[in-house]
Amino acid sequence: MALIVGGVGGGGDVGLAAILVEHYGLQGKVSAVVSFARCKTGKRGVRRRVAGALVEVAASSGLGRRVFEDKLPMVAGWARRVYLVCTEDPWNGVEEAMDWVGAELAPGCSLHADIGGDALLLGYEEGLGSYRTDAVARAAIAYAARRHGIQAFLAVGAAGAEGGGGEIALLDLAATLSYMDESGAILAAVQPSLESLWIARALLRLAESGMLPLYVQAVEGRKTARVDMAYLHGEYRIEPWYSYAIILDASRHCELSPLCKAALGRGVAGISRWSKKRPDPPPRLSKIYRVLRRTARQGGEDYLRWRITSVIEKHAARKPPLPECGTSTRR
Repeated sequence: MALIVGGVGGGGDVGLAAILVEHYGLQGKVSAVVSFARCKTGKRGVRRRVAGALVEVAASSGLGRRVFEDKLPMVAGWARRVYLVCTEDPWNGVEEAMDWVGAELAPGCSLHADIGGDALLLGYEEGLGSYRTDAVARAAIAYAARRHGIQAFLAVGAAGAEGGGGEIALLDLAATLSYMDESGAILAAVQPSLESLWIARALLRLAESGMLPLYVQAVEGRKTARVDMAYLHGEYRIEPWYSYAIILDASRHCELSPLCKAALGRGVAGISRWSKKRPDPPPRLSKIYRVLRRTARQGGEDYLRWRITSVIEKHAARKPPLPECGTSTRR
């Protein structure tokens, strides 16, 4: 079964996908890297258009220090074909890109990764991080899964660490994880092996990311992360769950997310100024918020941290689906 992997929101997100490929030994199963980035086809520096919003990326093509996709083939032999989907293009271009991926690459599975947690959030939360690219990417992944029968996985590492841990509130993270847990969107949680981090370290010698070095230090078992790269400069607290990658059913996650559904069919036009017009949570999620707020008044942030950790550790005990994805036979 062919497997495509990639990053959801640009920057170092593809580094987490690469770590998981190494951790699970999926190198021989990867047919292509298909990442999402905040770009527009036709703009200077975005060349080799393939279909719609899809562009092919040549190794060492000089896309800048904040882009990892053109550096990945230099360190990973399995990254033989690399593409970017430009999420600033109109939705019909994104759709055309995913149709090409589905028809030409014919993946049975896809694994797309985000570090920091903005791709985890549903759209009800007060703090959404840099959600624009991630929301269009999630919608595109869900579209391709439905249209082309792809088993789509979304991996989120260092959930809540977006912006160094200051953009996503603990209450929002605890409520969202609890709701997704009850709704069956979380499939597993995994701590990558130390050996699998070599590829991230190699990439960070060639490109810059704020979140990828923070994630690497979390997996290494540190309590605080020293980062002086991209938009992070200083020392940042590492929460106990940052070292995990939460594996989600990407289609189910999009069904639960009004933000993802708003981008589905409209792209960036569907989520313009979302943070100013986000909807009220559904009754079940509202109840979760009420219970968490009431209990947190007594237990404080420590209770919220316990709740987040307990959800993730519950799923860490489950058998992850990714090895089967890489070894199954597609009919």
